[in-house]
Amino acid sequence: MAASIKQVAHDVRRFASVDFHRPNWAAPLGAALVRMGAGTVRWLASLMYTVQLSRMVKVLYEMNDRQLAEIGIKRTEIPAYAETLMTDHSD
Repeated sequence: MAASIKQVAHDVRRFASVDFHRPNWAAPLGAALVRMGAGTVRWLASLMYTVQLSRMVKVLYEMNDRQLAEIGIKRTEIPAYAETLMTDHSD
């Protein structure tokens, strides 16, 4: 008996789908890799932020008092000013 065109199309879509060929253990592994990837990206972003902030603080501390006065901050305000610069330019 000949199969209908709808049945053939359904079978083709089912056999061509990614889920049809994926073993049972692959779904939890894939989900774990996605979670690990997202966590790794957040960790790297945090690391980059920390490195950039520390470099900015270092450069500001290397300025003399006259240079700091020209940009309108005191030496004691450097960490807060650097944090403000980071948040202002994080867009």
